[in-house]
Amino acid sequence: MSEEPADDGPRDGKTDASSDDLPAYPGRPDRSDVPDVPPSRDPADPSGSGVTDPDAVDDVPTVRCSICDHEWDLAYELDDLLAGNRAVERFAMDHERHTGHYPDGVTPWIVTCRICPAGEQFLAERPANRFARTHARHTGHPIDVHAPDADVADTVDPAEYGGRARSTPEPQHGDGGGAEQDSDDDDRDGSAR
Repeated sequence: MSEEPADDGPRDGKTDASSDDLPAYPGRPDRSDVPDVPPSRDPADPSGSGVTDPDAVDDVPTVRCSICDHEWDLAYELDDLLAGNRAVERFAMDHERHTGHYPDGVTPWIVTCRICPAGEQFLAERPANRFARTHARHTGHPIDVHAPDADVADTVDPAEYGGRARSTPEPQHGDGGGAEQDSDDDDRDGSAR
């Protein structure tokens, strides 16, 4: 009868091919054996600790509006709308949509066309510039982009984005005679009054 010890599980010390132990990691001499059996509790599972419980967090961001003389916490945007890192932006957009103004500390990028009434407000530079470039490309109109902290607007030139530059809208009426009309006699869409 052989005096070999019985295999008692993942930490039996065997390292041959039939063993259920993983070989030691060569870069860590202090750990000679790493079991291939998961621990009794998953360290990534938050259920064992109240620290990662969302209801236990009491530092929900707040937004104030001095015009409305009110302060809101963003629990609704975080929990119900799942806005995450964009909770403040989402609240600011909704607040402006329903009140006509932005809360304190939020100043939009304002994009306006020099020719037509097109224009938008954005809370970030990238969508503001995209709107300006796209409008310039498709209409040929120069667009002003006002940054929240700038005194002077940057102008987007349609020629830079493949649009043909036009200083006035093309006439919408089909008189074909090329007769020029006084601008006071034209309404917004180019037709005579």
